[in-house]
Amino acid sequence: MGAVSKAHISMSQTHTSDFQVKDFLAPKYWLTWLGLGVLRASTYLPYAWLIYLGTGLGWLGFYLMPGRRRITRTNIRLAFPNLDEKTQRKIVKQSFYSATLAIFESALSWWCSDNKLKSLYHVEGLEHLQAALHSGKGALLLGGHYTTLEISGRLFVLYANNA
Repeated sequence: MGAVSKAHISMSQTHTSDFQVKDFLAPKYWLTWLGLGVLRASTYLPYAWLIYLGTGLGWLGFYLMPGRRRITRTNIRLAFPNLDEKTQRKIVKQSFYSATLAIFESALSWWCSDNKLKSLYHVEGLEHLQAALHSGKGALLLGGHYTTLEISGRLFVLYANNA
C-alpha cells in the first residue's frame, strides 16, 4: 500500500497545472478562441434567435456531414424499427437540430446570468428536492444523458441554493 501512495504522490506532483494563457495564444488556437467568443456573445441573444441558429446549423450539419447523418440514420432505424422511413428521417433531422441547439444551451449554462437563465425555464417538482435537502439527508438526482444536461445542472444549482 505504501508503494501505491508514493506513486500517487509522485504522479500528482508531476501533473500539477501550470496553466498559462500565453501558451494558448498561438495561431493554431485562434479558431477555438473565435468559437468561444461567438458562443459567449450568443448568450446575449434572445432565446428565440438561438433556436433559429440551432435549427439552421442543424440543417447545415444534416446536409454537410453525410457520415454523421448515416450513423444517426442507422441508430434511429435500430432504435425504432417499427417507425416508417419518413418518421425516422424526421427524427434524424430533429436530432441534428437538437444537437446544435445544445451547443448554444451549453453556452447559456456557462455564461448566462442567473436571472436570464431562470426566465427561460420552469422547474416542476422542486418541492421534492427542497424537502430532501431540508431533511438533512441530502438528495441523489438521476437523469438521462440528453442534450440539455449541462443547463439542467446549472438550473438545479440555482434552485437548490435558494431552497
